[in-house]
Amino acid sequence: MEFADLAAVSGGAQESAGIRRLGVLRADVDSLGAAFRAGFPGKYATLTRTAVLSRQLSLFFKHYINALCRGEVNGVNERDIKKFSLFGTEKKAERDLHIVYSGGDDVFLLGAWDDVVELAVDLRRAFRRFTSGRLHFSAGIGFFKEKCPVAEMARAAGVLESLAKDRPGKDAVALFGTASEERGVSEGEVHAQVYGWDDFIDGVCGAKLAFLRQHFSFDDAKAPSRVRLGKSAAYRLLGLLEADGRSVQLARFAYVLARLDPGAKADSQETYRKIRRQFYEWYKEPEDRRELSTAMQFIIYSIREKGSEDRWLNQKNPQTAVKDIASEAEAVILALQERDHGRINLTKSQIRKFLAAVNALTNKITVHRARSGAGAVLSEGLAAEVKYLKVKLAYQSAKDTRGNVRAFAEKAKLKERIDQIGTDMKRYEEFAHFMEALVAYHKFHGGRD
Repeated sequence: MEFADLAAVSGGAQESAGIRRLGVLRADVDSLGAAFRAGFPGKYATLTRTAVLSRQLSLFFKHYINALCRGEVNGVNERDIKKFSLFGTEKKAERDLHIVYSGGDDVFLLGAWDDVVELAVDLRRAFRRFTSGRLHFSAGIGFFKEKCPVAEMARAAGVLESLAKDRPGKDAVALFGTASEERGVSEGEVHAQVYGWDDFIDGVCGAKLAFLRQHFSFDDAKAPSRVRLGKSAAYRLLGLLEADGRSVQLARFAYVLARLDPGAKADSQETYRKIRRQFYEWYKEPEDRRELSTAMQFIIYSIREKGSEDRWLNQKNPQTAVKDIASEAEAVILALQERDHGRINLTKSQIRKFLAAVNALTNKITVHRARSGAGAVLSEGLAAEVKYLKVKLAYQSAKDTRGNVRAFAEKAKLKERIDQIGTDMKRYEEFAHFMEALVAYHKFHGGRD
Protein backbone atom coordinates (compact mmCIF):
# COMPACT_ATOMS: atom_id res chain seq x y z
CA MET A 1 0.00 0.00 0.00
CA GLU A 2 1.09 3.57 -0.67
CA PHE A 3 1.68 5.91 2.28
CA ALA A 4 -1.49 7.87 1.45
CA ASP A 5 -3.51 4.65 1.50
CA LEU A 6 -2.04 3.62 4.85
CA ALA A 7 -2.89 7.00 6.34
CA ALA A 8 -6.39 6.84 4.88
CA VAL A 9 -7.27 3.52 6.54
CA SER A 10 -6.27 4.65 10.03
CA GLY A 11 -9.15 3.63 12.26
CA GLY A 12 -9.91 0.49 10.26
CA ALA A 13 -11.58 1.59 7.01
CA GLN A 14 -11.33 4.15 4.23
CA GLU A 15 -14.44 6.04 5.35
CA SER A 16 -14.05 5.50 9.09
CA ALA A 17 -13.51 8.26 11.59
CA GLY A 18 -9.96 9.03 12.59
CA ILE A 19 -7.19 11.44 11.88
CA ARG A 20 -5.29 10.78 8.67
CA ARG A 21 -1.79 9.97 9.93
CA LEU A 22 1.00 7.44 9.54
CA GLY A 23 2.39 5.81 12.63
CA VAL A 24 6.12 5.07 12.80
CA LEU A 25 7.75 2.63 15.22
CA ARG A 26 11.43 2.33 16.02
CA ALA A 27 12.46 -0.17 18.69
CA ASP A 28 15.68 -1.65 19.99
CA VAL A 29 16.46 -4.35 22.56
CA ASP A 30 17.64 -2.85 25.86
CA SER A 31 21.12 -3.56 27.26
CA LEU A 32 21.82 -6.32 24.76
CA GLY A 33 25.58 -5.89 25.12
CA ALA A 34 25.32 -6.59 28.85
CA ALA A 35 23.22 -9.66 28.09
CA PHE A 36 25.93 -11.04 25.83
CA ARG A 37 28.68 -10.21 28.31
CA ALA A 38 27.01 -11.44 31.48
CA GLY A 39 23.97 -13.37 30.32
CA PHE A 40 25.57 -16.77 30.83
CA PRO A 41 27.26 -18.08 33.98
CA GLY A 42 31.01 -18.47 33.53
CA LYS A 43 31.07 -22.18 32.74
CA TYR A 44 28.28 -21.79 30.15
CA ALA A 45 29.69 -18.70 28.45
CA THR A 46 30.77 -20.40 25.24
CA LEU A 47 30.99 -19.03 21.74
CA THR A 48 28.35 -21.52 20.60
CA ARG A 49 25.77 -20.40 23.15
CA THR A 50 26.43 -16.74 22.33
CA ALA A 51 25.95 -17.49 18.62
CA VAL A 52 22.68 -19.32 19.36
CA LEU A 53 21.38 -16.35 21.38
CA SER A 54 22.25 -13.99 18.53
CA ARG A 55 20.60 -16.28 15.98
CA GLN A 56 17.41 -16.61 18.05
CA LEU A 57 17.08 -12.85 18.42
CA SER A 58 17.59 -12.44 14.71
CA LEU A 59 14.94 -15.14 14.11
CA PHE A 60 12.41 -13.20 16.17
CA PHE A 61 12.97 -9.90 14.39
CA LYS A 62 13.31 -11.40 10.90
CA HIS A 63 10.66 -14.13 10.98
CA TYR A 64 8.22 -13.97 13.89
CA ILE A 65 7.53 -10.27 13.42
CA ASN A 66 6.03 -11.09 10.01
CA ALA A 67 3.57 -13.46 11.64
CA LEU A 68 2.59 -10.74 14.12
CA CYS A 69 1.96 -8.33 11.24
CA ARG A 70 -0.35 -10.96 9.72
CA GLY A 71 -2.27 -11.05 12.98
CA GLU A 72 -0.87 -14.41 14.09
CA VAL A 73 -0.11 -13.67 17.73
CA ASN A 74 -0.09 -17.28 19.00
CA GLY A 75 3.34 -18.91 18.92
CA VAL A 76 4.33 -22.53 19.34
CA ASN A 77 2.02 -24.30 21.84
CA GLU A 78 0.02 -21.08 22.32
CA ARG A 79 -3.71 -20.88 21.62
CA ASP A 80 -5.33 -18.29 23.86
CA ILE A 81 -3.30 -15.17 23.05
CA LYS A 82 -5.44 -12.41 21.52
CA LYS A 83 -4.44 -9.46 19.39
CA PHE A 84 -4.25 -6.17 21.23
CA SER A 85 -6.97 -3.69 20.29
CA LEU A 86 -6.59 -0.02 21.11
CA PHE A 87 -10.30 0.79 20.90
CA GLY A 88 -11.79 -2.63 21.57
CA THR A 89 -12.98 -3.06 17.99
CA GLU A 90 -12.75 -6.13 15.78
CA LYS A 91 -10.58 -5.49 12.73
CA LYS A 92 -9.21 -7.57 9.91
CA ALA A 93 -6.47 -9.99 10.86
CA GLU A 94 -3.60 -8.49 8.87
CA ARG A 95 -2.17 -5.19 10.06
CA ASP A 96 -1.82 -2.32 7.56
CA LEU A 97 1.95 -1.92 7.84
CA HIS A 98 5.26 -1.76 5.98
CA ILE A 99 8.42 -3.13 7.61
CA VAL A 100 11.26 -0.85 6.54
CA TYR A 101 13.84 -3.04 8.28
CA SER A 102 13.87 -5.62 11.04
CA GLY A 103 16.72 -7.80 12.11
CA GLY A 104 19.40 -8.30 14.72
CA ASP A 105 17.89 -6.52 17.70
CA ASP A 106 15.95 -3.58 16.26
CA VAL A 107 12.98 -2.74 14.05
CA PHE A 108 11.67 0.18 12.00
CA LEU A 109 8.17 0.00 10.55
CA LEU A 110 5.34 2.31 9.55
CA GLY A 111 1.66 2.05 8.74
CA ALA A 112 -1.81 3.13 9.82
CA TRP A 113 -1.23 4.84 13.17
CA ASP A 114 -3.62 2.66 15.19
CA ASP A 115 -2.19 -0.55 13.71
CA VAL A 116 1.33 0.60 14.60
CA VAL A 117 0.38 1.18 18.24
CA GLU A 118 -1.44 -2.16 18.44
CA LEU A 119 1.41 -4.07 16.79
CA ALA A 120 3.89 -2.44 19.19
CA VAL A 121 1.99 -3.95 22.13
CA ASP A 122 1.69 -7.34 20.41
CA LEU A 123 5.42 -7.22 19.63
CA ARG A 124 6.35 -6.39 23.21
CA ARG A 125 4.18 -9.16 24.65
CA ALA A 126 5.51 -11.73 22.16
CA PHE A 127 9.12 -10.73 22.83
CA ARG A 128 8.68 -11.09 26.58
CA ARG A 129 7.26 -14.61 26.08
CA PHE A 130 9.98 -15.44 23.57
CA THR A 131 12.73 -14.49 26.04
CA SER A 132 10.92 -15.81 29.15
CA GLY A 133 10.82 -12.26 30.50
CA ARG A 134 14.61 -11.95 30.58
CA LEU A 135 14.95 -9.32 27.84
CA HIS A 136 12.89 -6.30 26.86
CA PHE A 137 13.02 -3.46 24.37
CA SER A 138 12.23 0.26 24.30
CA ALA A 139 10.42 1.98 21.47
CA GLY A 140 9.48 5.35 20.02
CA ILE A 141 6.17 5.83 18.22
CA GLY A 142 5.60 8.98 16.16
CA PHE A 143 2.65 10.19 14.11
CA PHE A 144 3.14 11.99 10.79
CA LYS A 145 1.37 13.18 7.66
CA GLU A 146 1.89 10.86 4.70
CA LYS A 147 3.91 13.50 2.81
CA CYS A 148 6.55 13.74 5.53
CA PRO A 149 9.91 12.41 4.23
CA VAL A 150 10.78 8.94 5.52
CA ALA A 151 14.17 10.20 6.69
CA GLU A 152 12.51 12.83 8.89
CA MET A 153 10.03 10.29 10.27
CA ALA A 154 12.91 7.95 11.08
CA ARG A 155 14.88 10.72 12.79
CA ALA A 156 11.95 11.92 14.90
CA ALA A 157 10.98 8.37 15.90
CA GLY A 158 14.63 7.77 16.79
CA VAL A 159 14.52 10.76 19.17
CA LEU A 160 11.48 9.23 20.84
CA GLU A 161 13.24 5.88 21.09
CA SER A 162 16.16 7.59 22.83
CA LEU A 163 13.77 9.22 25.30
CA ALA A 164 12.29 5.81 26.10
CA LYS A 165 15.76 4.36 26.71
CA ASP A 166 16.59 7.27 29.02
CA ARG A 167 13.85 6.16 31.39
CA PRO A 168 15.29 4.40 34.48
CA GLY A 169 15.07 0.67 33.88
CA LYS A 170 14.28 1.26 30.20
CA ASP A 171 11.56 -1.20 29.01
CA ALA A 172 9.57 1.85 27.91
CA VAL A 173 7.68 3.51 25.08
CA ALA A 174 7.68 7.20 24.11
CA LEU A 175 5.04 8.68 21.86
CA PHE A 176 3.38 11.90 20.68
CA GLY A 177 6.71 13.77 20.68
CA THR A 178 7.53 16.38 18.05
CA ALA A 179 11.18 17.19 18.71
CA SER A 180 13.09 18.70 15.80
CA GLU A 181 16.79 18.83 15.08
CA GLU A 182 16.95 22.48 16.10
CA ARG A 183 15.30 21.91 19.47
CA GLY A 184 17.01 18.62 20.20
CA VAL A 185 16.15 15.84 22.59
CA SER A 186 15.98 17.95 25.75
CA GLU A 187 13.10 20.09 24.49
CA GLY A 188 11.44 17.15 22.73
CA GLU A 189 11.18 15.49 26.12
CA VAL A 190 8.71 18.18 27.17
CA HIS A 191 6.23 17.13 24.49
CA ALA A 192 6.74 13.36 24.44
CA GLN A 193 4.88 11.01 26.74
CA VAL A 194 7.17 8.31 28.15
CA TYR A 195 5.80 5.26 29.95
CA GLY A 196 6.98 1.89 31.10
CA TRP A 197 5.33 -0.69 28.88
CA ASP A 198 3.18 -2.07 31.70
CA ASP A 199 2.04 1.44 32.66
CA PHE A 200 1.15 2.19 29.05
CA ILE A 201 -0.73 -1.07 28.45
CA ASP A 202 -2.50 -1.29 31.81
CA GLY A 203 -2.73 2.35 32.87
CA VAL A 204 -3.22 4.33 29.64
CA CYS A 205 -5.01 1.71 27.51
CA GLY A 206 -6.41 -0.75 30.03
CA ALA A 207 -7.79 1.78 32.54
CA LYS A 208 -8.05 5.32 31.14
CA LEU A 209 -8.79 4.65 27.47
CA ALA A 210 -11.20 1.83 28.31
CA PHE A 211 -13.04 4.13 30.75
CA LEU A 212 -13.40 6.82 28.07
CA ARG A 213 -14.73 4.29 25.55
CA GLN A 214 -17.23 2.84 28.01
CA HIS A 215 -18.67 6.09 29.34
CA PHE A 216 -18.52 8.59 26.45
CA SER A 217 -20.19 8.69 23.05
CA PHE A 218 -18.02 10.26 20.35
CA ASP A 219 -20.24 10.09 17.27
CA ASP A 220 -23.83 10.71 16.26
CA ALA A 221 -24.94 7.16 17.01
CA LYS A 222 -27.61 6.96 19.68
CA ALA A 223 -26.13 5.82 23.00
CA PRO A 224 -28.57 7.15 25.64
CA SER A 225 -26.61 5.72 28.57
CA ARG A 226 -23.37 7.47 27.55
CA VAL A 227 -22.33 11.11 27.78
CA ARG A 228 -21.78 12.89 24.48
CA LEU A 229 -18.23 14.27 24.08
CA GLY A 230 -17.48 16.45 21.08
CA LYS A 231 -14.05 17.36 19.76
CA SER A 232 -14.07 20.90 21.15
CA ALA A 233 -14.85 19.67 24.66
CA ALA A 234 -12.23 16.93 24.31
CA TYR A 235 -9.59 19.54 23.41
CA ARG A 236 -10.56 21.73 26.37
CA LEU A 237 -10.23 18.75 28.72
CA LEU A 238 -6.89 17.83 27.14
CA GLY A 239 -5.53 21.34 27.63
CA LEU A 240 -6.43 21.29 31.32
CA LEU A 241 -5.08 17.77 31.82
CA GLU A 242 -1.74 18.96 30.46
CA ALA A 243 -1.68 21.92 32.88
CA ASP A 244 0.09 21.84 36.23
CA GLY A 245 -2.87 20.61 38.30
CA ARG A 246 -3.08 23.66 40.58
CA SER A 247 -6.37 24.48 42.31
CA VAL A 248 -7.30 27.12 39.72
CA GLN A 249 -6.84 24.55 36.95
CA LEU A 250 -8.92 22.04 38.91
CA ALA A 251 -11.70 24.62 39.11
CA ARG A 252 -11.57 25.10 35.34
CA PHE A 253 -11.51 21.35 34.85
CA ALA A 254 -14.61 21.03 37.04
CA TYR A 255 -16.30 23.78 35.01
CA VAL A 256 -15.66 21.98 31.70
CA LEU A 257 -16.98 18.74 33.22
CA ALA A 258 -20.07 20.59 34.46
CA ARG A 259 -20.83 21.69 30.91
CA LEU A 260 -21.08 18.01 29.95
CA ASP A 261 -23.96 17.47 32.42
CA PRO A 262 -26.81 16.00 30.33
CA GLY A 263 -29.50 17.06 32.81
CA ALA A 264 -31.09 15.46 35.84
CA LYS A 265 -33.66 13.48 33.84
CA ALA A 266 -31.30 12.22 31.13
CA ASP A 267 -30.59 8.50 30.80
CA SER A 268 -26.86 9.28 30.97
CA GLN A 269 -27.03 11.18 34.28
CA GLU A 270 -25.68 8.24 36.32
CA THR A 271 -22.86 7.79 33.78
CA TYR A 272 -22.06 11.48 34.08
CA ARG A 273 -21.76 11.17 37.87
CA LYS A 274 -19.30 8.28 37.44
CA ILE A 275 -17.25 10.34 34.98
CA ARG A 276 -17.18 13.37 37.26
CA ARG A 277 -16.16 11.32 40.29
CA GLN A 278 -13.49 9.30 38.48
CA PHE A 279 -12.03 12.29 36.61
CA TYR A 280 -11.74 14.22 39.86
CA GLU A 281 -9.81 11.38 41.48
CA TRP A 282 -7.50 11.02 38.49
CA TYR A 283 -6.92 14.75 38.16
CA LYS A 284 -5.51 14.97 41.71
CA GLU A 285 -2.76 12.42 40.97
CA PRO A 286 -0.07 13.63 38.50
CA GLU A 287 0.59 10.19 36.99
CA ASP A 288 -3.11 9.40 36.58
CA ARG A 289 -3.65 12.84 35.05
CA ARG A 290 -0.81 12.25 32.60
CA GLU A 291 -2.16 8.83 31.60
CA LEU A 292 -5.64 10.29 31.10
CA SER A 293 -4.13 13.01 28.92
CA THR A 294 -2.53 10.41 26.64
CA ALA A 295 -5.75 8.40 26.50
CA MET A 296 -7.64 11.57 25.55
CA GLN A 297 -5.18 12.21 22.72
CA PHE A 298 -5.92 8.74 21.35
CA ILE A 299 -9.65 9.50 21.54
CA ILE A 300 -9.16 12.77 19.66
CA TYR A 301 -7.17 10.94 17.01
CA SER A 302 -9.97 8.40 16.65
CA ILE A 303 -13.00 10.72 16.46
CA ARG A 304 -11.76 13.33 14.05
CA GLU A 305 -13.50 12.87 10.70
CA LYS A 306 -11.28 12.40 7.71
CA GLY A 307 -11.40 15.13 5.13
CA SER A 308 -12.72 17.63 7.69
CA GLU A 309 -9.90 20.05 6.86
CA ASP A 310 -11.49 20.73 3.46
CA ARG A 311 -15.17 20.15 4.17
CA TRP A 312 -15.89 23.67 5.37
CA LEU A 313 -14.17 25.23 2.37
CA ASN A 314 -16.04 23.01 -0.07
CA GLN A 315 -19.54 23.83 1.21
CA LYS A 316 -21.72 25.48 -1.45
CA ASN A 317 -23.52 27.54 1.19
CA PRO A 318 -21.06 28.55 3.95
CA GLN A 319 -23.80 30.39 5.87
CA THR A 320 -25.59 27.10 6.58
CA ALA A 321 -22.50 24.93 7.04
CA VAL A 322 -21.36 23.62 10.42
CA LYS A 323 -17.83 24.80 11.03
CA ASP A 324 -15.20 22.34 12.19
CA ILE A 325 -13.35 24.75 14.46
CA ALA A 326 -10.81 22.16 15.60
CA SER A 327 -9.74 21.34 12.05
CA GLU A 328 -9.48 25.01 11.08
CA ALA A 329 -7.28 25.67 14.12
CA GLU A 330 -5.00 22.72 13.37
CA ALA A 331 -4.65 23.87 9.77
CA VAL A 332 -3.38 27.24 11.03
CA ILE A 333 -0.77 25.67 13.32
CA LEU A 334 0.40 23.25 10.63
CA ALA A 335 0.75 26.17 8.21
CA LEU A 336 2.99 27.93 10.76
CA GLN A 337 4.99 24.73 11.16
CA GLU A 338 5.51 24.55 7.39
CA ARG A 339 6.43 28.26 7.29
CA ASP A 340 9.06 27.69 9.98
CA HIS A 341 10.54 24.62 8.24
CA GLY A 342 9.28 21.95 10.62
CA ARG A 343 9.22 23.89 13.88
CA ILE A 344 6.83 26.48 15.32
CA ASN A 345 8.62 29.68 16.30
CA LEU A 346 5.53 31.23 17.88
CA THR A 347 5.89 30.75 21.66
CA LYS A 348 3.23 29.58 24.09
CA SER A 349 3.41 32.84 26.05
CA GLN A 350 2.79 34.91 22.90
CA ILE A 351 -0.35 33.03 21.95
CA ARG A 352 -1.61 32.74 25.52
CA LYS A 353 -1.43 36.49 26.13
CA PHE A 354 -4.05 37.09 23.47
CA LEU A 355 -6.09 34.11 24.68
CA ALA A 356 -6.03 35.62 28.20
CA ALA A 357 -7.61 38.81 26.80
CA VAL A 358 -10.29 36.74 25.05
CA ASN A 359 -10.96 34.72 28.22
CA ALA A 360 -11.28 37.89 30.30
CA LEU A 361 -13.84 39.24 27.84
CA THR A 362 -15.68 35.90 27.82
CA ASN A 363 -15.99 36.03 31.60
CA LYS A 364 -17.35 39.57 31.41
CA ILE A 365 -19.91 38.50 28.78
CA THR A 366 -20.94 35.50 30.90
CA VAL A 367 -21.54 37.71 33.95
CA HIS A 368 -23.48 40.24 31.85
CA ARG A 369 -25.73 37.53 30.43
CA ALA A 370 -26.40 36.09 33.90
CA ARG A 371 -27.37 39.48 35.31
CA SER A 372 -29.34 40.88 32.37
CA GLY A 373 -30.77 37.71 30.86
CA ALA A 374 -29.36 38.74 27.47
CA GLY A 375 -29.72 36.11 24.79
CA ALA A 376 -27.97 35.80 21.45
CA VAL A 377 -27.06 39.50 21.04
CA LEU A 378 -24.07 41.35 22.51
CA SER A 379 -24.66 44.79 23.97
CA GLU A 380 -23.07 47.75 22.20
CA GLY A 381 -20.51 48.08 24.97
CA LEU A 382 -19.47 44.43 24.80
CA ALA A 383 -19.39 44.53 21.00
CA ALA A 384 -17.01 47.49 21.24
CA GLU A 385 -14.77 45.51 23.59
CA VAL A 386 -14.74 42.68 21.06
CA LYS A 387 -13.52 45.16 18.43
CA TYR A 388 -10.86 46.37 20.88
CA LEU A 389 -9.30 42.89 20.76
CA LYS A 390 -7.79 44.00 17.44
CA VAL A 391 -5.84 46.71 19.27
CA LYS A 392 -4.42 44.17 21.72
CA LEU A 393 -3.51 41.90 18.81
CA ALA A 394 -1.76 44.79 17.04
CA TYR A 395 0.20 45.54 20.23
CA GLN A 396 1.35 41.92 20.54
CA SER A 397 2.36 41.91 16.87
CA ALA A 398 4.38 45.11 17.28
CA LYS A 399 6.25 43.73 20.31
CA ASP A 400 7.37 40.66 18.37
CA THR A 401 10.18 41.90 16.12
CA ARG A 402 10.54 38.48 14.47
CA GLY A 403 7.07 38.60 12.96
CA ASN A 404 5.81 35.34 14.46
CA VAL A 405 2.70 36.89 16.03
CA ARG A 406 1.89 38.77 12.82
CA ALA A 407 2.20 35.56 10.79
CA PHE A 408 -0.01 33.76 13.30
CA ALA A 409 -2.69 36.47 13.15
CA GLU A 410 -2.63 36.46 9.35
CA LYS A 411 -2.77 32.66 9.02
CA ALA A 412 -5.67 32.49 11.50
CA LYS A 413 -7.35 35.58 9.98
CA LEU A 414 -8.01 36.85 13.48
CA LYS A 415 -8.83 40.44 12.46
CA GLU A 416 -11.33 39.25 9.88
CA ARG A 417 -12.93 36.88 12.40
CA ILE A 418 -13.25 39.68 14.97
CA ASP A 419 -14.86 41.98 12.37
CA GLN A 420 -17.43 39.30 11.53
CA ILE A 421 -18.62 39.00 15.15
CA GLY A 422 -20.50 42.29 15.40
CA THR A 423 -23.18 41.77 18.06
CA ASP A 424 -23.67 38.06 17.30
CA MET A 425 -23.17 36.04 20.50
CA LYS A 426 -22.86 32.72 18.66
CA ARG A 427 -20.07 34.06 16.44
CA TYR A 428 -18.21 35.32 19.49
CA GLU A 429 -18.49 31.93 21.18
CA GLU A 430 -17.13 30.28 18.01
CA PHE A 431 -14.22 32.73 18.03
CA ALA A 432 -13.45 32.00 21.70
CA HIS A 433 -13.51 28.23 21.04
CA PHE A 434 -11.30 28.79 18.00
CA MET A 435 -8.69 30.54 20.17
CA GLU A 436 -8.75 27.67 22.70
CA ALA A 437 -8.27 25.18 19.87
CA LEU A 438 -5.31 27.17 18.51
CA VAL A 439 -3.57 27.01 21.90
CA ALA A 440 -4.28 23.28 22.21
CA TYR A 441 -2.94 22.49 18.73
CA HIS A 442 0.08 24.74 19.29
CA LYS A 443 1.08 22.55 22.23
CA PHE A 444 -0.01 19.34 20.50
CA HIS A 445 2.27 19.97 17.49
CA GLY A 446 5.28 20.97 19.58
CA GLY A 447 5.04 24.75 19.78
CA ARG A 448 7.83 26.45 21.70
CA ASP A 449 7.39 27.24 25.38
